[in-house]
Amino acid sequence: MNSFVVDVSQDDFERIVLQGSQQQPVLVDFWADWCAPCKQLTPVLESLADEYQGAFLLAKIDTEANQMLAAQVGVRSMPTVLLVKDGQVLDHFMGALPEGEVRAFLEKHVEKPALNGLELARELADDGDLEGAIEAFNALLEADPENHDAFVELASVLDMNGQSDEAQAICERLPDSHADHPIVQRLKAQAQLQSLVGDAPTLLECQAQLDADPANLDARYFLAARQAQSGQLEQAISGLLDMVRQHREYRDDGARTLLLKLFELLGKDHPAVRQGRRQLATLLN
Repeated sequence: MNSFVVDVSQDDFERIVLQGSQQQPVLVDFWADWCAPCKQLTPVLESLADEYQGAFLLAKIDTEANQMLAAQVGVRSMPTVLLVKDGQVLDHFMGALPEGEVRAFLEKHVEKPALNGLELARELADDGDLEGAIEAFNALLEADPENHDAFVELASVLDMNGQSDEAQAICERLPDSHADHPIVQRLKAQAQLQSLVGDAPTLLECQAQLDADPANLDARYFLAARQAQSGQLEQAISGLLDMVRQHREYRDDGARTLLLKLFELLGKDHPAVRQGRRQLATLLN
């Protein structure tokens, strides 16, 4: 339970809910341990309380322990949720509403706090506005140039936006404390894979060539490399293992060589590497 969620009883209902609602809206959740819909709704309410960061207080009331209070308020079914402001009930709903409907309910009465710089950049990236996210990250980092976590996230967004050189430059400037960050490792691996495949066809071109001619080993080999670059690790490893199984002569065991290089780039603790190494050992033995 976070600091924006409190358990309330008959003894402190007036102080926390009625008097407290003079300073901030209070969302009152009447629940019971035996109530299955209550258990569905509670995580939604607690998550939103945390997201709103104190714009409202979530007051949870166990009706089994506070039956008189529930009766005085007029609770007839559970869950029942009241929105109290300035000592008065402004609105209410009953039942385990979906998160979207709970959000809509809150938006009518509670002003959501403005996003901080990092939250804004992340939200823009999640919404697909990569240019906007890059601008937001840069503004944040101009004010806080030692925020290495934000630099890592900026590098990831730059890479998604097709600015891989800029992403790599950020990775190279990061301190040792962030060298093992999964995003940094992935971006460095992508750069090294790019150096291996050179000016090979794109992923879509490789796939089209392979669809047209399943015996085209160049297309199969470079498709796996491009899949690895794009994060499709399971497909890449599976394709290279298949080549090791059937075409050891190609590029003088080139599929195995590329596979081992991919394992090296991803690191021995990567789950795809652990599984791939086991499969490769089974093939070779």
